Formats: sequence, C-alpha cells, structure tokens
Amino acid sequence: MERLKVLVVDDSAVYRKIVASAVDATELAITENTASSGAIAIERMENTKYDVVLLDVFMPEMDGIEVLTEIKRRWRNVPVIMISSTGGKNAATTLKALEIGAIDFIMKPLDADYEKNMEILKNHLKVIFAQLKIKSYQTNVVVEEKRQVQPVAKKTSISGVDLILIASSTGGPVALNTVFEGLQGLKKPLLV
Repeated sequence: MERLKVLVVDDSAVYRKIVASAVDATELAITENTASSGAIAIERMENTKYDVVLLDVFMPEMDGIEVLTEIKRRWRNVPVIMISSTGGKNAATTLKALEIGAIDFIMKPLDADYEKNMEILKNHLKVIFAQLKIKSYQTNVVVEEKRQVQPVAKKTSISGVDLILIASSTGGPVALNTVFEGLQGLKKPLLV
C-alpha cells in the first residue's frame, strides 16, 4: 500500500523531528519534507505534491492560520491537520482553522519524554491517516460510479418531521455549509 506523502511545518526543530518521526511510525504515511516557516512551506508546496500537510499554528512571520488560508486558496484538496501547544485552550483559533478547511486539530503532547510524545502523536495520526486513505478509496469508487450513472437533480423536502437536529464533529463547519446549501427554503426548525 502506498504511503501518504506528508509535509511537516513547525518552527521548532525539536517538534519537526517528533512529528516527522510520528508520521513515519504510523506506517501509513511518510514525511516527504519539512519546513521551518510558513513561507518555506508554501515554497515546498509549489515544487512538490503532498497528500497531507501537518501545520503548526503559532509561527513567526506567517502564522499557521495564514498558511492554511493560502494552502486552501491554492491547493484546495490537500488535507491540512493543525498542530498546536494551545489548541484546546484557544477555541477561537481551532474553530477558525476548521472553518478555513483544516480537517483536524491536534494538541502537541508536552511530556518531557521524547518517545512518549512521539507515541501519542503517532496514535492520533494513525487514525487520521487511515480515515484519509479510506476517504481517498471511496472517492475513487464514487468517481468511477459517477462515470456510469447520470446524476438526477432532487428537490429537498422533508415531511412528517417537526424538528431537524444536526450534529457534527471535527471538520463539521465545512460539511455543515454543504448541508445547509441543500436545505435552503426548508421551513422546519433546525438545531445544530
């Protein structure tokens, strides 16, 4: 099975090494390259195709949100996973990154033990990479099926329902926008 090619972006040399080691240890992905700044990351992306970008939030000059915005503008379909030492404490930054198009947000483990930090990241990344590989496989199957079947436009209508409840997790803000576009004109109460 071909591994995902990953770009690791972090201004900390120590964390670049930890994250790169964790990526490689998943056996689902390989660190194709690293970057110590947002500008270098953009330059690397101009010259190489990556399957995933792991992006630190807080960096000097060009922070992770600015880099994410540029990546999503120029390479819309490249999945970006944000990594931060303060992700859980800064909900606004997390939400902004997810709204821009990040697929997940990982907290940097802050244990003094290098191996333990690497293991924590590896376990989290392994799950995300497996999901990306499954999604890639499903997308390829759907594309093949769409070639054989012509899509039919459907009108959205829901009857016999008093209330609609929608729940979402990581990546939800982007997915919800797509769902809401399909529900325009619907005259039912909606809880999100």
